[in-house]
Amino acid sequence: MLAAPAGTALVMVLSSIFAAPTAVAWMEMGPGTSTTTAPPQASARLPQLSTQEWVMLALIVGGPIVLVMLFVKGWLRPGGLKAAGARQVNGLAWWEWLMGALIPLMAAAFAQPAGMKLLGVSEGDTDSPRGAFLESACAFVPGVAVAIFLARLMNKSAPSAGLSPSKTDAPFGLAGFAMAVPVIVFSNWVGERIYTQLTGQTMPTIGHSTLASIVEYKDDPWTWGTVAISVIVAPMLEEIVYRGFLQSMIVRLTGIPGLAVVLTSAVFTWMHWPSVEGSWPALVPIAVLSLGLGIAMERSKRIGVPIVMHMAFNAVNIALAVLR
Repeated sequence: MLAAPAGTALVMVLSSIFAAPTAVAWMEMGPGTSTTTAPPQASARLPQLSTQEWVMLALIVGGPIVLVMLFVKGWLRPGGLKAAGARQVNGLAWWEWLMGALIPLMAAAFAQPAGMKLLGVSEGDTDSPRGAFLESACAFVPGVAVAIFLARLMNKSAPSAGLSPSKTDAPFGLAGFAMAVPVIVFSNWVGERIYTQLTGQTMPTIGHSTLASIVEYKDDPWTWGTVAISVIVAPMLEEIVYRGFLQSMIVRLTGIPGLAVVLTSAVFTWMHWPSVEGSWPALVPIAVLSLGLGIAMERSKRIGVPIVMHMAFNAVNIALAVLR
């Protein structure tokens, strides 16, 4: 999928070795600190980092290592996903896959204002925890209901496309999430460093509007309804639409799973632009996550695996933000 020349594996191994002292330096200096000052005296002691900082450092170093492992296994090589056996999506025409992706989104878009009007929720109420929950529920619940209905219907014509769940989706999804975490953390760290160097500013602690609202109103019972939507309902809708239908459409058109993963991730990331309120570095982990979800879909050939991965990602993000 994301090709690399033959020598890239060695470069990535070396980068993981040198990432540790670099990351420690950034942690100790803090954003915006000049790197041109005189170097400190050498010390044989380990850097004085907290447990949380050591965990973050391990994840940052682990990111390139995981990428090397995936490259060696062939998952990131050109044609690697296709060589492992492509999903059988020919049971439906490309436009049928496209309609499968569009109809749930249209259902959510039309149901949201209708539901809010029926429940007496005005636009001004959406800033409150109750209004925010009802706004999201009125969109995501009808959307996911339509998506599940279409997935079951389309599975009859394309039974090998991966639209049906399996008992092993949960363990495989959690394993995939565990593998993706170091890569996501590493990419987020790189994005923050680039942003700081370019702008001289630090990234906001929370870069997603829904997450910021959850943290602000975490003691309100309505907020936990929004959490349930974010952790359970939204991942189901988004994965069925993007990985289940849109990615299948591109595979149907091109026959190249890797290209389908990249193009679907581009659309997925672009759709999240309003949620990060113009802070482009916040899109970096979303893009990397999306690539991982796409790869998981093609490797496992089951929609349940990326759904579980997406659920775990949202749940961990919310937990870390609320508990910090």
